[in-house]
Amino acid sequence: HVDLGLPPRTLRSRTFESSSPRQFVRAEPSGPAPCSRMRLSYEFSNLCGTVYRQGPLVFGPSGDVLYSAVGNRVQCFDLVRSRSFTFPFEARRNLTQIALSPDGAVLLGVDEEGHLILANVRRRVVVAHLNLKSKVTAVAFSPDGKWVAFAAGRLVQVWATPALERSFTPFALHRTFGGHGDDILCLRWSSDSL
Repeated sequence: HVDLGLPPRTLRSRTFESSSPRQFVRAEPSGPAPCSRMRLSYEFSNLCGTVYRQGPLVFGPSGDVLYSAVGNRVQCFDLVRSRSFTFPFEARRNLTQIALSPDGAVLLGVDEEGHLILANVRRRVVVAHLNLKSKVTAVAFSPDGKWVAFAAGRLVQVWATPALERSFTPFALHRTFGGHGDDILCLRWSSDSL
């Protein structure tokens, strides 16, 4: 007899005889199919029960959508239709900075340790990751959407805005500006993106 540690009502056993004097027993579960055979198509849609913890707020280009960092996730509020959803991806740590491209297609999120997530807003997927290796205090897209600037301590790094297609190296550092007297807390671009 084979003991699988299951209650006796859930097992049905069959005995197979062979030419040798030994008997072989195979135990089969009876009842519903195991969970590994079930097909579940659940999809993460919204984050319930979390509170706003002084994360950044960003409005969409039309002004009727609000993006908020809630812990290590980004939540989107449609202010016109009174709906909300949470993006299915999450950062390693709590997000301290988020930025949205001027056309509303690219979302950048930077966590407490300087790990960056590049996400496609329309498809709600992460396209790329980047480690900036220092705490980021400000993020800003240029008005034309070609550049994105990061303030990290006393440095400002300007990167080319990556495309939404997957590539081996989506980020390209354009220039680093230094020589500031104290940590940079805020970034603003001029209207001509220079």
